[in-house]
Amino acid sequence: MRTGRTAALVVRRALGSPRDVARVHDALRAASLRVGVSLAAALGDDRWGVVLLAERRGEVAGALVLRWVRSVGDGPEEAPSTAWVERCWSADDDATVVEALHEAAFAEAGARGIEALTGAFPALGTEAPSEAVAALPAEAVEGPERTLVEGVRARVAASAAAQEMATLWSGAQAFRARWTADRSRLQWTTEGGIGSRETDDGDALRFDEATRRLREVWLTRPPRVAFDEDLWRAAMALPAEQGALTLVEGEGFALPAMEVGVFDLGLTGYVALRAEAFEAGAVALSRWTALAVSPEIGLLFDEGGRWSGWRVRDPVARVRPMGWPEMREMPPSGRARRARR
Repeated sequence: MRTGRTAALVVRRALGSPRDVARVHDALRAASLRVGVSLAAALGDDRWGVVLLAERRGEVAGALVLRWVRSVGDGPEEAPSTAWVERCWSADDDATVVEALHEAAFAEAGARGIEALTGAFPALGTEAPSEAVAALPAEAVEGPERTLVEGVRARVAASAAAQEMATLWSGAQAFRARWTADRSRLQWTTEGGIGSRETDDGDALRFDEATRRLREVWLTRPPRVAFDEDLWRAAMALPAEQGALTLVEGEGFALPAMEVGVFDLGLTGYVALRAEAFEAGAVALSRWTALAVSPEIGLLFDEGGRWSGWRVRDPVARVRPMGWPEMREMPPSGRARRARR
């Protein structure tokens, strides 16, 4: 009997037990992937990669084959440089299962110090593109309204979990965040994105065309720097509101950059505000809301729901000094480490 999609979804690494071998065999055959006779031995050894299983109420809902790839010329003793998704399969093309498998694949790669992930990525969106607000999911239409700029409205789908975003900082230029599943793509702007236009000196919020949920964020450092500890503390203390920011009106708009940057000497947090918001002071700002779009980035909205600032927690941890490499500088290879001794 097929289980309902409302049941809890569990994603785990498959092991070499007879039960898991049978499940992986059936799942991979369903995904049109050939299975060798030494499947049990392969599942018991993760040096080549792993197979991830998604299960609901004990039934397999999907599977993902993740292989480790070494750089050209490296021997088997060297650490892998890339994680390759060879196949990702879900029953009934369930986007929730695909998302969960991809998140688990990133976690498996990250645990091994690998941040480059490539391969088979089925489309994650299941909702049809539409310009009409009435065609959006009910929770998006009924969620709290936010104004990005005049004539551009979004709502916070509080009952829907936002897609996980990864944050980077160039150090000298801007903060940016994008869906974690997009980090393997070389281009910054994902095809099919809608929302604000890209400008040389402004911010950018780009939304997924299918779901209209926030997919890419570009936040430019303001040209003016000010120091106001009370205001900074008020901004950083705002509780993080959870939910998926969904565009309901407006497209091709321009977002001017914030005008004032405030931070502490230890750079544990960075706050950017409109000039009038900075002038209003800490008391007024303490009544705002902060929408978390990534673990580090929060968009700040004033009492009227207007986008008036943003904050970044622990920006130094996300810095990339040489522009925007999607891959973190890898640790020295075994050969290089031996040469240093």
